[in-house]
Amino acid sequence: MVVVHRFGPFRVSIFSNDHAPAHVHVIGAGGEAKVQLVGPDARKVIRNRGLGGNDLRRIEDEIAAEIPKLLERWLELHGSED
Repeated sequence: MVVVHRFGPFRVSIFSNDHAPAHVHVIGAGGEAKVQLVGPDARKVIRNRGLGGNDLRRIEDEIAAEIPKLLERWLELHGSED
């Protein structure tokens, strides 16, 4: 797991042995969310474990602002988006 970004109580990670399509795991505030980086669901939370609506909106907004940087890190680790 590589931490690629931090904001508030959250750390954004990419697992080095993870699968496509490109996504990140956001961990903190007592929960975890998986957020898509590409395609029609880019920036959307596609899995949530234990986070409330306000946290999920904050996560989606932060990831939307950071997609270019996060996608670049995904490509460095995995070589392709899919």
